[in-house]
Amino acid sequence: MIHNTICPYCRHALEIKTENRPRSRSVEHLIPNTSLSKRRGKGEGDFYSCRKCNSAKSKLDDIVGLLTKAQSDNESFAYKSLEKTILKKKSIPYRYETMINSAKYEDDGVHVNLPLDASELIKYANYLGKGMYFIKNGKAFNSYRFVMVIKIFTKGFHNQFKDLYNDEQNSDPIKDLETNPNSNVVAEDECVIWSQKMSYLIIFHHYFSFSIKIKKRNKLNEEASNNSMKDVHNSMSYKQ
Repeated sequence: MIHNTICPYCRHALEIKTENRPRSRSVEHLIPNTSLSKRRGKGEGDFYSCRKCNSAKSKLDDIVGLLTKAQSDNESFAYKSLEKTILKKKSIPYRYETMINSAKYEDDGVHVNLPLDASELIKYANYLGKGMYFIKNGKAFNSYRFVMVIKIFTKGFHNQFKDLYNDEQNSDPIKDLETNPNSNVVAEDECVIWSQKMSYLIIFHHYFSFSIKIKKRNKLNEEASNNSMKDVHNSMSYKQ
């Protein structure tokens, strides 16, 4: 747990002795409990963030958590995750109803629309990138000096890569990644984070991942960052 006094997300000073104010200090789990099967306490947080950023990220945490757990090969775990989030409510949240209704069966699997839009995915990737940068460097990300190049990989990509990797290595790529010295296993088979210098790969439940590279701000890297954002906008469906 890093006892910081600056919010890694917005760079505002944290108010330590206040509660329920936008800049008051709150414990932040970069990888949220909603993405894992076992809940961690406040003592297992990564760092502090301001309540305003924590609240904004938490709303996306819930959606990304359900989406990633639903990708699990453990059908019972995936179903229970959906049941807990959806079936116990009086009505299905609009986001998930839209996702279910969009399902299309094609030769290479089931295609559905993500229950969040491209701007929300990019925003979430930015939270992850800023959080990882802070954990690794001990200071908040400075958008005037750096840009992020973001890629998001969904189940269709991971399935193809897994088959190719298994043919060549006769093993599972995520299980091998969990043993890599540059990896941090948040929870076995649920989330692994690989990092080297300012490159991060965060994989949830083997089948949903964020690749984030932080580069110095210049014209070439700004273009690469902008192109990566466009790619996210152009890939708003995934294969199950």
